[in-house]
Amino acid sequence: MGIVSILLANNASVDFQSGYGKTALMFAAQYGYSDVVSTLLAHNASVDLQSGYGKTALMFAVQYGHSDIVSTLLAHNVSVDIHDNGNGMTALMYAACNGRNKVLTIFLGQNASVDIQDNLLGMTALMLAADRGHNNVVSTLLAHNASVNIQTKYRWTVLMYASLKGHNEIVSSLLAHNASVDIKNKDGRTALMVAANNGHTDVITALLAHNASVDIKNKDGRTALMVAADNGHTDVITTLLAHNAIVDIQDNQNMTALMYAAWYGEHEAVTTLLEHKATVDLKGRVGGNTNLMHAAMNDKNKLVVTLLAHNAPVDLQHEDGKTYLTYAARYGDNEDYTPFTQNITVDLKDRVDGMTALMYASKKGHHEVVSTLLAHNAGVDEQNEEGWTALMYATMYGHKDVVSTLIEFGAAVDIQNNMGETALTLPEWKDHKDIDSLLLNEY
Repeated sequence: MGIVSILLANNASVDFQSGYGKTALMFAAQYGYSDVVSTLLAHNASVDLQSGYGKTALMFAVQYGHSDIVSTLLAHNVSVDIHDNGNGMTALMYAACNGRNKVLTIFLGQNASVDIQDNLLGMTALMLAADRGHNNVVSTLLAHNASVNIQTKYRWTVLMYASLKGHNEIVSSLLAHNASVDIKNKDGRTALMVAANNGHTDVITALLAHNASVDIKNKDGRTALMVAADNGHTDVITTLLAHNAIVDIQDNQNMTALMYAAWYGEHEAVTTLLEHKATVDLKGRVGGNTNLMHAAMNDKNKLVVTLLAHNAPVDLQHEDGKTYLTYAARYGDNEDYTPFTQNITVDLKDRVDGMTALMYASKKGHHEVVSTLLAHNAGVDEQNEEGWTALMYATMYGHKDVVSTLIEFGAAVDIQNNMGETALTLPEWKDHKDIDSLLLNEY
């Protein structure tokens, strides 16, 4: 302090700015040197100068919680609504996001603009406090009539921020101050949806108690139930269904909550939805994938068994003709073939090029799958639209164990494809010398 006075007495520039644009007043405000602040102000230090990042001495004092310095600066007519150059925040916003309730109260007593929005996203002090879970700050701002339904540039509300983070006490306070529950953001999501996404059951319950629309859809046609299902939030699913959420409602791709749960392998969510009579044979996405197909594509045998136990149809076809069995063969999960008591059609061909499950499994080299299919009477010499057989695919891609098993089950080596080639004459087989003896012995 004495050194500062000596320097000032020797004509040191009170407003000199460092390389980052900070003045002595800013440094003193940041570090809480109250006496230095008073001395600098007595020498007419400019209170509203901004650093290279646009921050004022007031902002530094607020950010670091020096309420005495805040009061001193305010007594010198500092501007309270200046925006910084980063996010465009004001001193009030710094107080809110850092939980400085005492400082914030001082500001509000000086008529700081309570609903002013930052320049980046359009967030208010209330939003920043709610997002970070500062209950006391939220209460103070609400007591000073902060608006609860202002939206950011992306149309988020304070209720959405609190719901996303699961700050249930803040959510309750906002609802008590008439926050609108069904406002949509730019993506069409509501507070209910963002809470469902993160599994905040208490928040879901509070929103529903204030008549949040349970089946409202976002721009993709998705509901809170679908969002909860694809994230495996079973408690949320149960709560939504208890409030009469439509279990089979479909989004813009004809997907249901059950399909999302099956796609992401959320077995508990699938079970819960099935217990609430979700339909197992609806088709979704472009082309018409079923729940079984989703489970098979993602190697979820436990889900397959559960879906089959609820009479999921096994031979429903995608628009390209693929079935659940085709997908399971393609992705190589042998366990998916356990429940063959379902009278599944093993040799159904897709509509693109006439491929069977055995052909897909042979092409990919899934030996156990091939063995299982053959044990269930898959047609070993079936041909696709180009005349290719399972043996040709196994030969072409060098799957010796598959070739051996196919031959063991009577695969013909001399069948010709549409180009007149056999498994033995395919040019590719010459790159797989270990296979040639197997083929030559059968020729």
